[in-house]
Amino acid sequence: MDLSLKLPDKEGREIEEVSYHHRKLWWEVPLGIFLGLVIVTAGVLFYKTFVATKKIIQENVSGSAPAILNKVGPRELKGEGDGRINFLILGMGGEGHSGPTLTDTIMVLSIDPRTKNVAMLSIPRDLYLYIPQNSYNRINTMYWTGEKSKVKGGGIAMSKEIVSDLLDINIHYAVVVDFEGFKDIVGALGGVTLNVEKDLVDTQYPTPKGGYQTIRIKKGSTTMNGDTALKYARSRHSTSDFDRAERQQKLIVAIKDKAFKVETILNPAKVPGLIDALGEHLKTDIQLWEIERLIKISKEVDSSKIVNKVINGEEGLVKTTMINGMSVVVPLSGDYSEIRRFAHEIFVDTYITDENASIEVLSGTKNTSSAKKLASVLKSYGYNITNIGNADKTDYKTTVIYDNTKGKKPYTLEFLKKRLSKLSIKPQIKEQSYSNADIVIIVGSDYKGK
Repeated sequence: MDLSLKLPDKEGREIEEVSYHHRKLWWEVPLGIFLGLVIVTAGVLFYKTFVATKKIIQENVSGSAPAILNKVGPRELKGEGDGRINFLILGMGGEGHSGPTLTDTIMVLSIDPRTKNVAMLSIPRDLYLYIPQNSYNRINTMYWTGEKSKVKGGGIAMSKEIVSDLLDINIHYAVVVDFEGFKDIVGALGGVTLNVEKDLVDTQYPTPKGGYQTIRIKKGSTTMNGDTALKYARSRHSTSDFDRAERQQKLIVAIKDKAFKVETILNPAKVPGLIDALGEHLKTDIQLWEIERLIKISKEVDSSKIVNKVINGEEGLVKTTMINGMSVVVPLSGDYSEIRRFAHEIFVDTYITDENASIEVLSGTKNTSSAKKLASVLKSYGYNITNIGNADKTDYKTTVIYDNTKGKKPYTLEFLKKRLSKLSIKPQIKEQSYSNADIVIIVGSDYKGK
């Protein structure tokens, strides 16, 4: 429709005196400036994001085991077909600090993508275990060892491998952040608010020049800037490493809650600061498209229902001792079986619990305790163990799994096969046994009971 104003000329012809197609409306100028700023800002953010991405994201060379049921789409995260997605979070000093690549914070964060349930487990930095290419040492040396030895994937890959072996779970991704990055992230978010359960007074908090200072953080709801949040996360001289781990978990949740608020994600004044902080002080093997998927899942997480646990003495798991003049944390049981059981009970697999297959475990060798050991491990994973006993004979060289469901409990069966394969066992799969249980496992001499 032509909305021009038309007036007759002296000869009666219509002429176009004023046309809205050519006239500049009063709001077009500021709109043009605004759109220009948006385009420039978007370009700057895109460039900053591109540069930051090149700095922080590396190839994921581990944690890429195929999904159990092979039903994960190409735009889903690793672990979505395994029941849970597991992340390793590492915090270290960074440049300008003593032991810049020794990990002060070691935490596993696990998400169930179906239920959106989240569990967090902190590992003491002084836990004593075998580090490849570094013999027995504290676990906080694993990232440093991986970087120094230049293994494929560096410190991230080595750390994932060690923690995966320690807890007997797949670690799909890892994030490493240093002290300055932590401060900058909190600062870019405008601070974080959390409830401090008790007064914190530390008279020996380290200063940048090697001295000490006193910090005081009062009980109650407190909004912390980056510097205060870092002090709250690092302080340990008035409490313990285990208490510190609990505080760090609460800070992670507070950061997640603040970051996923609409006013933070969409605020153009905060985004550049976040990108700068990430680009200089963070490394991860989570790819850019995976970050988008993770944000989508994380927005549905109810922070009030997050399970927070720490591997400590109160759980009857570890104790502090001296080895070769070094203060270390060691498992009370003499091995890591109880720590693994503890982790399995936290990171519940809903695929297994939903299928709820009845499982009978029988010893097929003269070692009658083998069935009890395997059943105990499977129980910690959430398997429904209905009976433990002895098989019809004691000369089974290979572990056998009988599937009486005719494939109706696929996840349970496939996960059992995968679990046993991690123990270097390739079980025979057969149909129909004499038992009424859904699945019967006859433990052969190939099972070493670890």
